Amino acid sequence: MKPEEGQEEHPWLYWEFHERKGRQAVRKGDWKLVRYNVLQPEDTTFELYHIPSDPGEKKNVARENRVVAEELLWIMKNARKESEVFEFIVK
Repeated sequence: MKPEEGQEEHPWLYWEFHERKGRQAVRKGDWKLVRYNVLQPEDTTFELYHIPSDPGEKKNVARENRVVAEELLWIMKNARKESEVFEFIVK
């Protein structure tokens, strides 16, 4: 699939959901990072999954893979673009 006109290709995928107190996710290679409760900063948490060894995303491996988690958090923060349709305040 070709990217839309003016859309840059990336080695990662970012998405967000506004339901359930807000969620964000980034998938890069074998890794997926999910932030929960984004719309309630005092309750925001994140989890990191290694998809090949845990396809059901049952084991949070963020503590054992801090460098990967930090990279995906950085991507998440910098990949996000404001929407004119949906208000999603990320802190």
